[in-house]
Amino acid sequence: MKKILVLILCFFRPICADVSLEGVTEFGWDFFHTAAKNDKNTIFSPYSIYFCLSMTAAGAAGTTLSEMQKAVHLPSDLAALSDALSATNTTLEKNLKVASSLWVAPQFVIRADFQSTIQNDFHASVQSLDFTSTQTAVTTINQWIAQNTDQKITQLLSAGDIQSSTRLVLTNAIYFSGKFLKPFDTKLTSPQSFWTDTSSSMETPLMEQTSLFSYNEDEAFQTVALPIEASEIALVVFLPKEKTFSGLSALLTSEKFTTTLANLGLQKVHVKLPKFTLKQKLDLNQLLSQLGMPAAFTKDANFSGIDGKQDLYLSKVLHEAFFAVDESGIVAAAATAASMNIRSTAGSPKEFIADHPFIFALVDLQTKIPLFLGELITPP
Repeated sequence: MKKILVLILCFFRPICADVSLEGVTEFGWDFFHTAAKNDKNTIFSPYSIYFCLSMTAAGAAGTTLSEMQKAVHLPSDLAALSDALSATNTTLEKNLKVASSLWVAPQFVIRADFQSTIQNDFHASVQSLDFTSTQTAVTTINQWIAQNTDQKITQLLSAGDIQSSTRLVLTNAIYFSGKFLKPFDTKLTSPQSFWTDTSSSMETPLMEQTSLFSYNEDEAFQTVALPIEASEIALVVFLPKEKTFSGLSALLTSEKFTTTLANLGLQKVHVKLPKFTLKQKLDLNQLLSQLGMPAAFTKDANFSGIDGKQDLYLSKVLHEAFFAVDESGIVAAAATAASMNIRSTAGSPKEFIADHPFIFALVDLQTKIPLFLGELITPP
């Protein structure tokens, strides 16, 4: 009888050796296009999901591994990848807190090399937990997640997510907190119209300031990057030039995302941006299957790298993200600065008025990795 492996992903750097982390960006946009709903706000952490699935892939083999590598854009050298991810976490640790843990049922024996990989390469703790007491196990893991997300995510797991046949649970929690390098003046924030479709709008608080920001404009988007102080992280907002109310995520690809970041240049910009707080919980089983890794969720799954047998499969992959933006900065529970050319700042500033749906990303500007991705369709 197959045993159960559960992944718990709580929302969220790394150039190391010869391994590129472009896969985080490629996976992030593939996932975004699959998960986004036309009439719903979306928020998730590509980095958190990628990190946890990388740990899981370290124990996969055969078709299960090849599907995961293709769907998640994992490189063939998973050992070097773990080094790169670990280096990134260290680089960003001033603003970003990353914690991972492998929970193992008592008497369930895992391979020594897999445990070593989890502990030494991914720097995750390994803890024993009795899953036969399902409610106690749920409470224990939820408390661990809450502790590592500053209480922003407290009830990710519910009663049916762990069963007596569960043998392993992998958790990854990410918490980000940072102040804008150029905070907004609260006195300038005022209720203004935000368009929710071609003929309807709602009032929402819009923050406002005029300053030098990294900016790019093309035929489809205005893009502005709002830097976080004492870091190489920025909130990047992609505002469609034409008001778009459905299929917004399809307007951007990983390639266009990377190209836009590379083309950012300093420009005087008058920015208006909504204050907002988003929280979303996702069951990833179907989404990951649609992306091309269905074998992991079946009785044919091969995670023999974990316990030396083919008796484990993924029963549940959960992810929850929290993202809040106000005048002072960002709280999210889920570089070399980008090379910039100085553009002329004479004359009137560029107008960047985010009064209609837009895409946003919390980005490490050195690696161009999106730590969080989302779209605001309707201010909450």
